Amino acid sequence: PEDGAFASVTGEDDEQVHEPYIPSDPLVIPSVQPGAPMETIMAALVNAINRQGDFILEQNQRIMAQNQRLAAVEESRA
Repeated sequence: PEDGAFASVTGEDDEQVHEPYIPSDPLVIPSVQPGAPMETIMAALVNAINRQGDFILEQNQRIMAQNQRLAAVEESRA
């Protein structure tokens, strides 16, 4: 706003529901010993990529669920 005040989509007295922030474990890639067979290195890379894919999928599902809740709230106010 031009006056510098913050705008609010909800009323002042409306209860706001926030999901708690739960930090996820960092994607830890186990170390591979120097001189390890290429098969072992490739398996470690595939596992790391799969874990990252699972993490992104879970994140996407949480965002989609949040968007559905926001859309339902928006629709209920229309």
